[in-house]
Amino acid sequence: MARMQQQFGTGQGVVDRASSDEKSLLLSLDRVLTQIRAAEYKRQPNSRRW
Repeated sequence: MARMQQQFGTGQGVVDRASSDEKSLLLSLDRVLTQIRAAEYKRQPNSRRW
């Protein structure tokens, strides 16, 4: 959705806001995926306990 607003936005303000929204959403997604990978790693046999 943010990508579409960047491409088809009616003004520069809309495009800039969509760009910042996309950055924050990607950061949130990265955090969630990192937590998932950490949880999966902890379940492996002989994994380190940090």
